[in-house]
Amino acid sequence: MQDQLQTAIAPYCKSVDYLEVRLEQSESTSISFQGPQLHAVDRSFGLAGGIRACHNGGWSFVTFNDLSELQDRVEQAISQAKLIGKETTQLAFVEPAIADVKVELGNDPRSISLDRKREIVEAYNQMLLEFDPRIQTTIQRFSIFHSGSSTCLLFAVWYIAEPIATKPRLTGGTQMVRYKPGRIF
Repeated sequence: MQDQLQTAIAPYCKSVDYLEVRLEQSESTSISFQGPQLHAVDRSFGLAGGIRACHNGGWSFVTFNDLSELQDRVEQAISQAKLIGKETTQLAFVEPAIADVKVELGNDPRSISLDRKREIVEAYNQMLLEFDPRIQTTIQRFSIFHSGSSTCLLFAVWYIAEPIATKPRLTGGTQMVRYKPGRIF
């Protein structure tokens, strides 16, 4: 991915003062039960990016959500910056700070099959349903959201590539309705 981002901005090293491409990819899985029934299983993938360009003090920002649009969007950001740039760009040189930001997981939830995840959520849901005969229904939800971002900058003739930073987020929730004559909890 980094190579693709660097390739996209490399031809423009002499035509702009600053060029930055940021890309974020995400993956999401969600499983829910309502009472004893499987209510929903959703899995989605997403991609979004932003391009910031500066030329002669004129800044622009363009977004994209398809890598096949990357080259066109880079050119669009540059042309917009050139359209409004009428002064001098003044950027301070800062040593690049490059860090490999990865969360070390003992067991990456993405490596667990969707069927196994469903079995786990179903087992917890069944435990709730069987816990007390007064429990009328349950709502059990489990979600995993995992995103990774990548950035590639062109600052004058300096290339700065930031490695992928990954961020997992796991959420779960349980609700149950219990009935007692005269009251609902």
